[in-house]
Amino acid sequence: MAVGHGVPGPGEGGPGGVPLLAGLAAAHAAGVLHRDVKPSNVLLAEGGRAVLTDFGVAAVDGDPSLTRSGFVIGTVAYSSPERLGGEPATAACDLWSAGLTLYAAAEGQGPYDRYPSITAAAAAIATTDPAPPRNAGACAPVIMALASRDPAARPSAQAAIGMLAGAVVAGSFPAWPGGAVTRAAGPAAVGPPSTVAGVPGPRPPAPTSAPVPVMPVRLAPRPAFLAGRAGLLEELAARLAGGPGPRVAVLSGLGGAGKTSVAVEYAHRQLPGAGVCWQFAAEDPAVVEAEFAVLAAQLGAANSPDPVASVHAVLARQQAGWLLVFDNVADHGSVRRFLPPAGPGQVLITTQSQLWPPGQVLDVPVLGPDVAAGFLATRTGDPDAVSAVAIARELGGLPLALEQAGAYMQAAGMPLAQYLPLLRARACLIECVSGGL
Repeated sequence: MAVGHGVPGPGEGGPGGVPLLAGLAAAHAAGVLHRDVKPSNVLLAEGGRAVLTDFGVAAVDGDPSLTRSGFVIGTVAYSSPERLGGEPATAACDLWSAGLTLYAAAEGQGPYDRYPSITAAAAAIATTDPAPPRNAGACAPVIMALASRDPAARPSAQAAIGMLAGAVVAGSFPAWPGGAVTRAAGPAAVGPPSTVAGVPGPRPPAPTSAPVPVMPVRLAPRPAFLAGRAGLLEELAARLAGGPGPRVAVLSGLGGAGKTSVAVEYAHRQLPGAGVCWQFAAEDPAVVEAEFAVLAAQLGAANSPDPVASVHAVLARQQAGWLLVFDNVADHGSVRRFLPPAGPGQVLITTQSQLWPPGQVLDVPVLGPDVAAGFLATRTGDPDAVSAVAIARELGGLPLALEQAGAYMQAAGMPLAQYLPLLRARACLIECVSGGL
């Protein structure tokens, strides 16, 4: 799924709610209220990461503007009953809105989106409870708890994260793209996450047969186009092969250099022999910790008070190999406590930082002009080598920029020669604006 705003279609939800609630937990811990949590303020990216955006109407708890009688800030269909009743905004109001956002992820729309006017929606919120979601599976109790009409009965963001993690092992539930997926182990389980069903529901008792082994997997889809990285992938495999204890490799490079694509491609190649393969969106330590709770639940430690330590303990006992990917890490200090200290596994980190222990860093360079031009020709189907080289030079060989340009040209049916002057004109405009002309 491409990066975009809003929740996915019907039948999706679940562990993607963990980053959403982790964002709220971090904001509330800092004394900040969002006041407008709703589907269109959730940014979804490849790999299942859900990011809460648009804090434009947020305010610090205790701000007098939060207590003005009769003044409602936010979107009515996702506003809590007490806010519509004129009560001051609280963290519990954000949690109501988060519950309705998760409801929309499961059902395709929020419980009050169907009303034809703001007045009708407000009246329904004031007088009727949300109907229980039909497609949320084991996540339904979490959603309904967040949507309790009594603010005191709503769980905190941290408590709701734990409840969602428990739902992973309680039964089937819908998953946001790239969400936690349990797969049957073995060759038949290998493939892009989009081809694999969500976490299976409770199995009927089968005393005469052994349980089907499962492997926890959370991994972005395999890159469809990856050029000029064969040597880097070979070197990465050599760095992570063999040796005692967890092996660590760090892919470091400029933003847009394609570090994540290399990491994801490597991870997909490891799936056949991995007991666990998990990709963390690691720019925010609070989100990493929340995702550890989801992984802990997958590994049978749903109610652990310290999910990071529980995951480390399970990985240390693993017989099969495992791979953890920490994507977009700020620096060594921000991820150090999450790195497993023992076990027959591999740790792969992507970052722009170069400051890591000796022998761990692999540089991810931009693509050379010829490789970049070949990528554009393959991506667009246009054999115009001269224009391809020129565009590659204009974009500095950055794989992310090349992918975006190629996707645009393919979607617009635009040849390379037609795109080149548009790119140059845009670059000239940016230069003029930045120069103050």
